[in-house]
Amino acid sequence: MALIQSATAQPSTTTTPAGLNTSTADWSSYAFPSGSYGVPLTTGNILKASGGDVTVTFLGPTGAAYEESLFVVNPNPGDAGQFMDNKTTPNGTTYDLGTYAAGTEIEFGLYVDTTGNTWYDGPASRNADGAVHANIVGDYEGLADTSFVGFEDLVYPGGDFNYVDEVFAFTGTEATSSVPDGGMTVALLGGALVGLQALRRKLFV
Repeated sequence: MALIQSATAQPSTTTTPAGLNTSTADWSSYAFPSGSYGVPLTTGNILKASGGDVTVTFLGPTGAAYEESLFVVNPNPGDAGQFMDNKTTPNGTTYDLGTYAAGTEIEFGLYVDTTGNTWYDGPASRNADGAVHANIVGDYEGLADTSFVGFEDLVYPGGDFNYVDEVFAFTGTEATSSVPDGGMTVALLGGALVGLQALRRKLFV
């Protein structure tokens, strides 16, 4: 991850997509998407390319106290350093991330300069605190292939988890439910089998 954060190359700026409203009124309704203050989402969605060009538009500033920036993790992480600083990026600034085949995951992260923490979109297992840090909503404002993304920048527990610390809209993407952590599933299944074996020995000894 240090390679990504230290890279100097960035996606190129482009024109803000037509019809995309960058007003804060459009994303403020997503505050506390879990329904409770300080409670993370249980499922972290991911973004997949619809097939074609993918852009990301800054929908801030949000008033977050900490300074933070977006970066692309995959694909082509070496071509995308940190960009869209939440304190200096003008509202509506749009970057072109490139053209991707349908179904390609666009994985990205948020680096919080103030704390040194890095958070990723998708399942909670990607983050050091085991919490979902990105709220991803498909068909933003009723626009096809447009996804809203709102990040939570504080560690769990401790953050408010309103997911509006830095907000974006991705075009050329679809929001998809992430697959549950396979490792956790296997661990739970293994524990259940051990318990059944112990019960069987009790009953038939």
